[in-house]
Amino acid sequence: MSFPYRVPLPDANNLSLGRESMTRIASVLAGSDNLTTGIQDVQYLANIDIPDIENVRPLLDHSGLSRYEANKALVEELGESFVRMIDKEFWNVEKFNEFINIASQFMFMKEIRKAVLTACVKYHDRISSEMYDWLVNDPNIVDEAPMSIKRELFARDKSLFRLYVTPIFEEYLKDQSLYFLSREMRGTNINEVLDFRMNNKGLQDIIDMIGENNILFDEMLNLIRIWFNDNGWPRICSFRFDFFMGMQKADRIQMCKRDHSFNFIWYVNSGIRKGFDSNRINELISMYNKAKKTASRDIIELAMVFQDPLVVSVFSARIIEILRKYVDKSSERIPLRLVTNIMQMITVVIFSLFEQFTNKEKETSTLKWCTSMLHFGSNAFRMIFSKYYNLPDLDEKEFYEGFYRHLLFMMVDDRQREAKENNRARKDKTQDVIDTQEIPITPTWISFSEAETHLLGRSDVARKIFCQYIVERTDKGDPVAVHRCLPFIYASLPRNDNDFMHLEMYESMYQSIVTIIIKSHRVRVLCSERWRSVITDLINITPWRLSIQELVVKLFIEFYSDEVANQLTTLGCVERMKLVREWAERMCITGVNMKTGDVKALRHKYLLMIFRSTQVVSGIYSIRPDVCPVLWEIAFQGNKDVNLNAKDARALLEMYL
Repeated sequence: MSFPYRVPLPDANNLSLGRESMTRIASVLAGSDNLTTGIQDVQYLANIDIPDIENVRPLLDHSGLSRYEANKALVEELGESFVRMIDKEFWNVEKFNEFINIASQFMFMKEIRKAVLTACVKYHDRISSEMYDWLVNDPNIVDEAPMSIKRELFARDKSLFRLYVTPIFEEYLKDQSLYFLSREMRGTNINEVLDFRMNNKGLQDIIDMIGENNILFDEMLNLIRIWFNDNGWPRICSFRFDFFMGMQKADRIQMCKRDHSFNFIWYVNSGIRKGFDSNRINELISMYNKAKKTASRDIIELAMVFQDPLVVSVFSARIIEILRKYVDKSSERIPLRLVTNIMQMITVVIFSLFEQFTNKEKETSTLKWCTSMLHFGSNAFRMIFSKYYNLPDLDEKEFYEGFYRHLLFMMVDDRQREAKENNRARKDKTQDVIDTQEIPITPTWISFSEAETHLLGRSDVARKIFCQYIVERTDKGDPVAVHRCLPFIYASLPRNDNDFMHLEMYESMYQSIVTIIIKSHRVRVLCSERWRSVITDLINITPWRLSIQELVVKLFIEFYSDEVANQLTTLGCVERMKLVREWAERMCITGVNMKTGDVKALRHKYLLMIFRSTQVVSGIYSIRPDVCPVLWEIAFQGNKDVNLNAKDARALLEMYL
């Protein structure tokens, strides 16, 4: 496509570089008596009779360069020198238009496109809308253009912007490091996680694309809205949160303020990093109440903040912290050693809690606010479908007098058991690691009733808080509480994969349990009867989903380490390493689902576990086909005759992977 500016081509009155000069050179050579004379005539006419040029030719003879390589390097250097000339010289408007007019006829050439883009960057104020329309229709230009030009092209063609942004966004969603880090419910540095998410390369590329262009900023928010409307994934909420914080970090705060939800996100981010003091909470309550009054679609963007898995984790952890604080306060007034009836203790806690609800004590109001915000976030996707932008009320009687009451029962029992454990630990220093006691019988007064179990199945808020409690107990090294709670999770599993919030909540809980055990409790698990009950619970849940099977296999792999083996040797019980292969085989017998999902990834993990088992304690407790036949068959795709030993394990592993 030729650009409409038209100026006469200059008359080539000397032998300059280019196609016309090639014709003149040919005529000069044709009119010469011989080739040598012709070359001399060309040198004279073009003023290139360079002194001592002959002295360079021996160097060329010994350089090893082919004529093709020399000519290619010469042409590339000429192209680059022209680009440098554009940067160095100043062109008036007439010369700029003249160059664009000529170059427009040769845009199929990469070298010409590079020169055109260099000129456009330098003289960006001379690019008319008509010229941008011309550039945007050339896909090569869009790919090769520097970001300053590309940004203007995107603003003129939003579909082009969407074409470039969508693959980056999809890669963000697929990034497993981001995905797993956001789902961790304990044991992570919140500020580091937020920074890691915000500095994601794909996210930063999008922020760079947008620059300070308000059109692209608005279009990006529109795309996020469309993506969330399509499926409602919590990861999209994380992306939106990180996008605003990344834009703020890039000094685009004035652009961010154009969106109604930015201040809300800013206060939540500040609270997560520094703590939710009364000022931050009051500001958030004020903005929430204002949005609630309008009852418009804008409220969904606020609700999305509280569907971000990391925000959910922080708020649910805060709820557990507040509830436990009430248990601690009550136990100070009535020491456990003076309580003859555990129900007296529970009654005191419940009375204290609900008395403060009436008086609107700070901690209690924070508890109600955190609960309300989790409820708010859980309804973000529902409001899209229903187009009803009024938040449904939370059944406080069911929640506070039922669900929270039972959690408090459990926490009182936790405290009583912890006191007994501390007394025993003071008497027996090895008790912390070697534990032969079995899980005690669960008191009837701390078991969930059918109503609470049903609530877990239908309430996203209840699941988030209960899962946080289980993860907290895992982090504190309380296998009794974890073992008592996991059956309630099993009884309230989602019925299908369409309930993605239910699904992701339970998957993230199991992921956090496995991560904490790997980090802090591997040796205890092998030395404790009570911790082994938790492993049994994990094995029993593996047929539910392939992702859970992968997590448990990952846990088993981490038992096969020199660190664990050395600690067991010091304790005099290294033979407990054989428990790992027994658990792994039992899990395979229980029912490994090899029909759906990424079966290849699961099989690879089994192969890695077999390999790692040969590398610890000289392979004495390694996984072999005679000990773990079902596992072996799964790992090696039915080939039971493979003879694996420590020497050739690595080669076999590489072959199968």
